[in-house]
Amino acid sequence: MSEVYVVKPGDTLSQISARYNVKGGYTALAKYNNIANPSRINVGQKIIIPNGSTSGGSTAQAGATASSGKVKITAQALNVRQGAGTSYGVLGTLSKGQVVAYSKAKNGWLQISFRGQTGWISQKYTQTTSAKVTNNKPSGTEKTMYVTATSLNVRSGGSTNDSIIGSLSRGQAVTVLGEASGWARIQYGSGKACVSMQYLTSKKPSTPAKDTSSNYKPGTGGAFNLDQKKLAKVAKGAVKYYSPLVKSMGEASITTKQRACCYIAQLAHESDHFNTLEEYASGKAYEGRTDLGNTRPGDGVRFKGRGAIQLTGRYNYTRASKDLGIDLVSNPKIVSENPDIAFKVSAWYWNKCNLNSYCDNYDFRGLTKAINGGYNGYDSRLNYYNLANKYL
Repeated sequence: MSEVYVVKPGDTLSQISARYNVKGGYTALAKYNNIANPSRINVGQKIIIPNGSTSGGSTAQAGATASSGKVKITAQALNVRQGAGTSYGVLGTLSKGQVVAYSKAKNGWLQISFRGQTGWISQKYTQTTSAKVTNNKPSGTEKTMYVTATSLNVRSGGSTNDSIIGSLSRGQAVTVLGEASGWARIQYGSGKACVSMQYLTSKKPSTPAKDTSSNYKPGTGGAFNLDQKKLAKVAKGAVKYYSPLVKSMGEASITTKQRACCYIAQLAHESDHFNTLEEYASGKAYEGRTDLGNTRPGDGVRFKGRGAIQLTGRYNYTRASKDLGIDLVSNPKIVSENPDIAFKVSAWYWNKCNLNSYCDNYDFRGLTKAINGGYNGYDSRLNYYNLANKYL
């Protein structure tokens, strides 16, 4: 009989698949559970673990009981924990094929050095090796580098699975303490953090001239220069929300025409041509939807779709409240009644789901599925996208 796992706060499919050593990793687990968007799972959601997964993993590593040595990671993503057990907090993850050195073995767990801290990994998902260690410990000397991206995410660890704790602007100088696997460990405030090496250079880049026109007010990190008259040709209703829309574009790093076309097209459909910031339906259909976190009577109506991108469900309202520092749970209607918040929530969701990655890959169909969970209204969304490409 298959085991059923109930999603807890902070869980990801990648972590769950690694925990049970699911063959094929998180993509296989998503397909097995008919999950359209692997990056969107909800607290309380039930995940069926394929038969044989919990007894899977490499058998070669079972005998690795030496007091110290090197091992290769066999799971798609292996949690590094604060102690030798699954009850301890997660410090980050290691990727399949990565080789790490361990200094101690204890009850099926291996002690490693992880980003300057002592961490533990399950021996079950490793195999002994004599390969050169290429773990996440930074190497090299301290140096100054500069950001080339308009807005660069700063993460708690060297992986896109690690949480975003801030951002850096183009031309900003950073102190790089070391590099590993395409990530730079930097000095960030009084602590340490990681950014992608792809967007760092040793030579300070020139910064583009700021747009000083009265119609353009860049948001956080700058945004694509959106002309109101051109915007009206794409979605006339959007003009009345010009200011919060442009601000949200800055917050969501909508810095290219391609991203702008995708962002405006998706929001235009979700908001019915920017005619509403609240779902027309009552929300009763969401009642009892544990996958949305609607566990209390009345949650379906209370946490119906709101905002320019239709934030839905107690779980998402709670996450947005925590990240934005705005109490949306006690007063969910503020998401539709306050345009600034309506679009701020849209930018938050866009960042949370890393939707710019679909834009940059010109995957509009994949973007639609990531937002909708399917392809509802795809023709309408595509029509807005084509209009945006024509006029913006």
